[in-house]
Amino acid sequence: MKTIIIGAGGIAEPHARALTALGVEIAFVLDVNRDSAAALAARHGGRVIDSLDEQSLGEVDIIHLLTPPSQRVEYVRKAAAAGKHILIEKPIAASVEDAKAIISLVEESGIKLMVNFNHRFRDGYVMLKDAYDSGALGGIVSIYSHRLGVGHGFLGALRPSWRTQKEFICGMCVESLSHDIDMIMQIAGGVDSVSAVVGESLAELPGFDNNASVSFRTDKGAVGSIHASWSSHLGHSERGVIGTKGSAVISGGDLFNFEEFTIKTEDMPYPQVTKVGEVFALGNIGESSFIRTNGHFIECIKNGGVPQATGRDGLNALIFSRAILESSKIGKAVPVNIRK
Repeated sequence: MKTIIIGAGGIAEPHARALTALGVEIAFVLDVNRDSAAALAARHGGRVIDSLDEQSLGEVDIIHLLTPPSQRVEYVRKAAAAGKHILIEKPIAASVEDAKAIISLVEESGIKLMVNFNHRFRDGYVMLKDAYDSGALGGIVSIYSHRLGVGHGFLGALRPSWRTQKEFICGMCVESLSHDIDMIMQIAGGVDSVSAVVGESLAELPGFDNNASVSFRTDKGAVGSIHASWSSHLGHSERGVIGTKGSAVISGGDLFNFEEFTIKTEDMPYPQVTKVGEVFALGNIGESSFIRTNGHFIECIKNGGVPQATGRDGLNALIFSRAILESSKIGKAVPVNIRK
């Protein structure tokens, strides 16, 4: 198989490594910054192109759409018209309108679309979901995600990113909480309402939310919470399910670390702790999750399967994210009626 990587920023590197490991040829690289495209092509192969045209699309099977989320609809339109499958980075888009347009284009063309919710494919999360799916935890009473750490723009710790460029800003709640929301909804299912308070800590970047405290209610009556910060000097990561028959947690020392899995059910005298050791960085466990995501998508294309993370999943996460921002703005809960 061959692909075009569109968007040669930081997230393109683990995708490129994963594609190489899977035997997928990177035929072309496209970025508005030609130097970035050339640097990625030099490391992983492919010719630099300046636009997505019929000739380049005619040579590939897939496109990897890794641009800022507000810059995607026209690329999807061209790829769909050419019948090319699309792996798109999360969030699926910056606006609900764009997300719906992307889904319509995909459904009309019959191509496959997968959203890169790669954390679904990590061992720690799989252990948590399997514990719930097995019935060992019973019904959900509460489900939550807490994660804190140094995020984009804070303390100058990370290199410049589109996330902090004023023309592309969509904030933490749309860009990053999509992961937490997606993981929660894979276990809890639908969501009925969202209530949130959102904060900004960077005066030079108005509109760049980087702190959030979120409460929500699932369609089955369970309560949920998300607490997230990109401006914490200390790192912490925890996702948990409190059930009627047991509880389980994955936890770690930074934003996305899954270092321990802990479970206790009503039949267990003591908690059981399993060392997972997933310290998330794009060069180690992060890369393996990209291999798993891309590998799954390739198998779906070859065998006619349905990708695990569909465009509808991406839309649901975005609706949730937008409800967080709306609730904080108006100061009350927002009904969402999200169903899986």
